[in-house]
Amino acid sequence: MYLDHFGLSRQPFSQSSATDGDCFYEGGGRGATLDALIYVLTHGEGEEGIIALTGEAGSGKTVLCQALMKWLSDSMRVIYSAKKDSSKKVLLNSIMDELKFQSEKEGLVLPPAPADVDELQEILAAVQAGDRQVVLLIDEAHTLPAETLEALWLLYKWASSHHKLLQIVLVGEPELERTLASQQFIQIRTAVRHRYVLQLLDREAASEYLLYRMRTIAGYEGPDIFSPAALRLIDVAAGGLLRQLNMIADKSLIAAFLAQASSVEAVHVRKVITDLGLKPHPDWRDKRNRPDFVGHLIAGAGAASCAAVVIVLGVAGWQVSHPQPAGIGNASASLSLEAAAPGTLSAPAATIYPTTIATPPPSVLANAPSSSSISAATPLPPGGSNKESGGKIPSASNTPAKTATDKAATDKANKETAANVGTDKTPSGSGKAVATGTAARSGLSAEGQSAGDAADPIAGVDLAEYKLLKQRIEATRGAFSKVDRNLYTILLYTTSNVQPDRIERFLVRARALVDLSNIYVYPFSRGKTGFVVTYGLYPDEYEASMAMAGLPEKYQTAFDPELRTLGELK
Repeated sequence: MYLDHFGLSRQPFSQSSATDGDCFYEGGGRGATLDALIYVLTHGEGEEGIIALTGEAGSGKTVLCQALMKWLSDSMRVIYSAKKDSSKKVLLNSIMDELKFQSEKEGLVLPPAPADVDELQEILAAVQAGDRQVVLLIDEAHTLPAETLEALWLLYKWASSHHKLLQIVLVGEPELERTLASQQFIQIRTAVRHRYVLQLLDREAASEYLLYRMRTIAGYEGPDIFSPAALRLIDVAAGGLLRQLNMIADKSLIAAFLAQASSVEAVHVRKVITDLGLKPHPDWRDKRNRPDFVGHLIAGAGAASCAAVVIVLGVAGWQVSHPQPAGIGNASASLSLEAAAPGTLSAPAATIYPTTIATPPPSVLANAPSSSSISAATPLPPGGSNKESGGKIPSASNTPAKTATDKAATDKANKETAANVGTDKTPSGSGKAVATGTAARSGLSAEGQSAGDAADPIAGVDLAEYKLLKQRIEATRGAFSKVDRNLYTILLYTTSNVQPDRIERFLVRARALVDLSNIYVYPFSRGKTGFVVTYGLYPDEYEASMAMAGLPEKYQTAFDPELRTLGELK
């Protein structure tokens, strides 16, 4: 449908090409995994034990199996089985059928299909006598019943005088490891000596994958066809899964073609996501769900998945709320907040349904914080550190978060309040008593809200001369005092250094990139004094995730935006 429109030689994301070993994508650690499998199978190490490869459904296990079969030596007979719930009989017959097919081409006559494992072992011994290694590659291994797994164990342990008769590779979803962990399969589990996990694609690898298929598979030769904003949205919606990437990218190309557009833009991807009614993915990219995450706000302040974009824009000495990834250098250099230049993307408006986002189903996506990291080009400012010690932004209440029932009951209120808060709609200094009384609900510091007008000194600094900063603090106090703690926002970073002139300059330049009325600046002053700067308020994770993906490119690359709830900004 769209091949001629975009100048493509073939469909880049079709199901047939997606599982073709010739179209194997080596990024995201997949090339290294393939190399490791080839090595242990061809250099003898695979004979020391069973090999297990696990990955989420749709992560690309089958295409890796196809690539493995292509690259293994011709001296190896690879028997591939991808039948779900294969019984012992079905498995034995499939092995025999494949052995017969391969042997007949070489003039080797094999007996009829075996009745049991012992007979198959004898046949395998005859095949191996011809200096042929046999590799049993079993896809969908997590679905195998107990009797089939036991048959595999019998096949594995029966060995010739020199080599195992069969090298076995089990490929399946993470459930496979849980099955083997049971006492019933302790012998098989101990025989698994090589384990590999197929990782989900991060944002960079996901974008590279899409462009690889467009250029290498489909022969596209023009400029990048997916806009940066479109790539971010596809990444968020796909959850790092190749199957989802292929489906969303293909339908986005169709949407762009129907609109007679020369490239795929965010508007096309949003329509596809809405039309598909995608279900939420686990918070696979939320650093709080990864073992390497030590994620804390300044002084260890709790983080949250938010449906609003909190841009915690720091001043001199701002602290990144999580450790930098390996490979990010020059951490002590300076980040110029004044350097923000107007970008080509506009940030979404902080409304219940951001103006840049089509109204979606309520459960389309779970949050997927950006994987963008602070780069050497935008390092830390003088005096800044991303390793500030623990502690939390002060909170006047330790009231536990609402239960799921309470949250569902307040969803309607969240939508109403999220649509009506903002500097232009909330009078400064509105309702000090209400602000104090709702501090527990919002999860924010009552001390900060009851400290008086924003003109009052913060850490001895009079904010009266900083008009934009003063206005944003007033609006933040007014807005945050009126909303439920379950609303979402997006956090970039915090700062414990009070240098209002730098934030003021940042706010001046931010007007060229975003709607300034959506930026919230929240001061805290218990133990340490500093600022949390946030952008927007949203009623759910879907809105926050989509809004975060639509942030200006400048913010995507200079910061590492993450979803938070107001209740977690403690």
